[in-house]
Amino acid sequence: MNYSSEAYDKAEKLLASYRRTANDKILSRTEEIYKKIPEIKDIDEKIRAIGVDVSRLSLKCGISPDDAYLRLSTDISILEKKKEHLLEENGYPHDYVTNVHHCPVCKDTGYVNDTTCNCMVKLLSSIDSGLPSYHRFADFHLDVYSAEHSERYGCSPREHMKNVLAYCKSYVTKFPDNVANILMYGSAGLGKTFLCDCIRTELVDRGFTVVYKSAYDLFELVSKNKFNYKINLNSEIETLYTCDLLIMDDLGTEFLTEYTVSSLFDIVNSRMNAGKPMIVNANLSPKDMEKRYSDRIISRLLTFKLLLFFGADIRTASLL
Repeated sequence: MNYSSEAYDKAEKLLASYRRTANDKILSRTEEIYKKIPEIKDIDEKIRAIGVDVSRLSLKCGISPDDAYLRLSTDISILEKKKEHLLEENGYPHDYVTNVHHCPVCKDTGYVNDTTCNCMVKLLSSIDSGLPSYHRFADFHLDVYSAEHSERYGCSPREHMKNVLAYCKSYVTKFPDNVANILMYGSAGLGKTFLCDCIRTELVDRGFTVVYKSAYDLFELVSKNKFNYKINLNSEIETLYTCDLLIMDDLGTEFLTEYTVSSLFDIVNSRMNAGKPMIVNANLSPKDMEKRYSDRIISRLLTFKLLLFFGADIRTASLL
C-alpha cells in the first residue's frame, strides 16, 4: 500500500521520539543498576575492554573485525550470562536495561536489513487512516462541561464526563486485553470525536494499528471498492477488518443504501467474531439507531459498552 509523504514524515518523527525515550531509559536504568549491583558495572567495563581487544586483534593479525569478534565472543557470552544472572538474582528481568524500545525487532528505526519493519507499517497505516489531529488525554479539559446538576441524569455533565474520561484512559491502559467495543452517543459537540482522537493517539504511540474514518468516508471507500473505480483499494479495505482498533466516527451521516447497511453489518460482525475491537460514535440515540438500521446490526451495537454524552455543545469553549 502507498502512503503519503506526510505519513512518512510523521512516522519518522514518532520513531525518533521513541529512540530518544529509549536512550533516556537505558541511561537511567544503567545508572540505577550500577548503584544497586556494582558487579554489573565491572562486567560492562570488561565487555568494553574486550571490544578494544577486538580492534587490536584485527589490526595486529590482519583479520576482519567480525572474525576477531568471533575469537573473543565466548568471553563476551560468559560475561553477558553472568550479568543476566545477577539481574535476576536481584529481582530484575534479565533484559531490564536493554528491553526499552517500542519495537524490539527494529529498535524503533522502522527498518530491519533494509526492509520496512511491521511496526513502521502499523504507524503509516494509522497515521494515514483519516483522523485529522493528535490530541491527548491531557488536552481534554473537564471544566468546559457544566457543573450544574441534571435531574434527568442524576449528576452534572462534568461529573459524568469525569467517569467517561476515566473509562477511556483505562481502556487504553488495558488494550488490547479485556477491552470492550464502545458505542459513544449523544448530541453533537460534546467531545466524542476528541476522545476518540485521544485514544487513537495513545494507542498509535504504543505501536498498535488504529484506523479512524468517518462513517461517510468509510462507506464511500467500500462503495468504490465494490464498483471498482479503476483504483486498487483492496489493501485499504482489508485494514478495516484486520487493524487492532477501528474507530468509526459520526455513524448516521453516511448515505443509507442496502449496500451500506450490508457492509456495516459485515464489518461489525466480522470484527466481533475475530475479537477485533471497534469504537463507534454517533449523534443518534440508540432509539434513533433502531429506526435507521436493521435488527441484526442493532443487536450487535447494543452489546457494546454504551457511553452517553450529554450537556451543552462545548465546541466553542477555548479549552477544547
